[in-house]
Amino acid sequence: MAPAGFAIFDTAPHYGLGLSEMRLGKALQMHAKGKDVRIWTKTGRRMIPRVEIVEGVHKVEASNLPENGSIFPDSPRDVAPVLDYTAE
Repeated sequence: MAPAGFAIFDTAPHYGLGLSEMRLGKALQMHAKGKDVRIWTKTGRRMIPRVEIVEGVHKVEASNLPENGSIFPDSPRDVAPVLDYTAE
């Protein structure tokens, strides 16, 4: 359990293009190390470094990029949301 009593968290790669998960990870490392917490996340989107994107292979959600009006203005600009439902 985190210091304020929270033990359940909901996040997803889509929230801030991975920013939510990075922030949650840092907070849990600092405040909940060794504590019992549960994290819910979603599947279907992966954040891929833009330099690794291959046209025709990766389906980028261009409408969710910061420069195209993403609702997360402080999202990392070096990654892009890619639709991917291939995980087992």
